[in-house]
Amino acid sequence: MNKDTNKHHLKLTLFENGIDFIERGISYVKGSRPEDLKYAIMHLVDGIELIFKYRLSLEHWSLIFENINSANRSSFEQGDFKSVGLEHCVQRLKGISSIIINEKDEICISKLKKHRNKITHFSINENVDALKASTIDVMNSLFIFINNNIDTNNLSKNENEQIKNIKLILLDFKDFVSNRMKTLQSQITYYNDLTSIVQCPLCLQQTMIINKLSLDITEKSKAITIEGRGTFLEENVDVDPDLCECIFCSHKGNGAEIALEYVNNILGENSYTAAKSGMYSLNYCPECRRESWVAMDEKEWICFTCNGVYEADSIINCFNCGNPMPHTEGDSFYCIDCHEDMRYKTKNKLC
Repeated sequence: MNKDTNKHHLKLTLFENGIDFIERGISYVKGSRPEDLKYAIMHLVDGIELIFKYRLSLEHWSLIFENINSANRSSFEQGDFKSVGLEHCVQRLKGISSIIINEKDEICISKLKKHRNKITHFSINENVDALKASTIDVMNSLFIFINNNIDTNNLSKNENEQIKNIKLILLDFKDFVSNRMKTLQSQITYYNDLTSIVQCPLCLQQTMIINKLSLDITEKSKAITIEGRGTFLEENVDVDPDLCECIFCSHKGNGAEIALEYVNNILGENSYTAAKSGMYSLNYCPECRRESWVAMDEKEWICFTCNGVYEADSIINCFNCGNPMPHTEGDSFYCIDCHEDMRYKTKNKLC
């Protein structure tokens, strides 16, 4: 790297600049203070953005201008222009460079970028373990990207050495997540027999327990009743029994809240994408009537409130309103709401 060749002069290529930010970010992830994660996230997001822009520039230098029509070679060489943002950079990499960035990696990076924006422009109030897990996931995503899309033969010896060192450091962080998951394995096994466990929309680990509080109340109620002190349910009338909780990072919320976060952060959907595509993976549960029924994938739907699980093959759209509903042979082709509406209208006509 050229920054050390002259103490009075700083010179970094686009790729070197990105890697330098990544190195600084990693050093802060290893820091002992919770506040260190703030700087880790800021540096990592900036580093990723620069690495992505470097790869995009290999297609053509003009592509890293925000407005390609205003691209000017002189401005490019001087760095005097407004460059493309991270989101549009990813779109150009996928659309123009035909680079494959899987949905999980894209969501991880986008989530960290949101944290970075909050840190830079507002405030932050997050779980440290969740933030650390998110930074590790993003670093993994970055090096998958480098391995698959950047020819290291075109990089300098120093740049390749930096990449090698960062990968070695990353192994330590993988151990952090791996070791934490090992300590949680008995809990995961226990809850897996009772309910659904999904990916946490905050730390992105497969440790979000649906209906956890309700299950804990039931178990504690049994224990307290045996001891002859009354029931746990009577002592906890103010708690929400539909609370979901992540046992990795302690993130929690009621079923509808966590379902919405899951759809936004894990599936990458929101009201804008729903309006654009006409599809949205969050719906009202046919059992508990809460807006917490999620189309997880092509195989199943899960309600984050009542833990109702349905095979995707059994889901059809109501013939009247078009909303999704479970259906078995011999069932009506109309959802409960439409049935009740039709019965009401019929009854009024008969009166």
